[in-house]
Amino acid sequence: MGNVAVARGAIEAGVCGVFSYPGTPSTEISEVFSYVNEFQSKERNREKYPDQTEHQVYFEYSINEKVALEKAIAYSIGNKSALCVMKNVGMNVASDALMSITYQTIVAPLVIIVCDDPGCYSSSNEQDSRYWGKFASVPVLNPSTPQEAMTMTKDAFALSGNLKLPVIVRMTTRVDHSRGMITYNPFHIEERKAHFDRLPQHINIPARTANAHKILLDKLNPKNFLSFKPSIPLCPLPVPIGIITSGVTDVYVRELLARNEHGKSIPVLKLGLTYPFPEDEVLGFLNSGLEKVLVLEELDPLIENDVRVVVQKHKIKT
Repeated sequence: MGNVAVARGAIEAGVCGVFSYPGTPSTEISEVFSYVNEFQSKERNREKYPDQTEHQVYFEYSINEKVALEKAIAYSIGNKSALCVMKNVGMNVASDALMSITYQTIVAPLVIIVCDDPGCYSSSNEQDSRYWGKFASVPVLNPSTPQEAMTMTKDAFALSGNLKLPVIVRMTTRVDHSRGMITYNPFHIEERKAHFDRLPQHINIPARTANAHKILLDKLNPKNFLSFKPSIPLCPLPVPIGIITSGVTDVYVRELLARNEHGKSIPVLKLGLTYPFPEDEVLGFLNSGLEKVLVLEELDPLIENDVRVVVQKHKIKT
């Protein structure tokens, strides 16, 4: 299941602490770590399975999402990698902590899993958590399959460690609860010694914020995201239509194209990184001789509007 794949990715990345406020469609991620915590705590398992119990993963169901994120931030500042898990509406509760930490710094990787619920199957509203990328200036990854859920979670830990920024992995119900084949990898366990350094970056005061904002924007430089850039599909010229996808819509598109005799001739550009927006790659796609471009995404037209900006800036006739 996609949610179990997220947990597996975090474990392979060597996560030290997991903090969650459970809510469907995110619940199964918490359940995995609750099981891991229970398994590792038993003396007989420590004797029988030394490899699986050597790296202790702390887990808690926090009082609410804000407390969960604040504890995850504290773990990261204390040099322990952290995962924070919640559903879409939970990010509203945790947003105060998110908006402030980006002007400060983290030390160890910090990944936030936010599970959206298009269709409101188990939620009080439909909201698109990709907005938090632009709002808080944090990278956002958008998996389309269980396999990508695992690999992007691992990628998020690596990216967070490099940038010293939280990274959001935005899941949706159909990716959370779909099932697929997963390629496991060895655990990458880097035992971190907890410590706290009294850095000026930990103090968020008006005298520092102007420079802190500049540092934040520098972290979002496109050169820091080269490994997440999509490859531009080759297509014959001219092509009547091209498609830009992200998340689970990519799976729907490829399934439909596979059923259509002309499907192989339609190029598809999939965006796994939705913020910062991969403008150069989208520009290359638009300039590859396409007459029309269809943008498919869940929920709001974030990618579509970013594509419109690229079209207007470069006076593209597509």
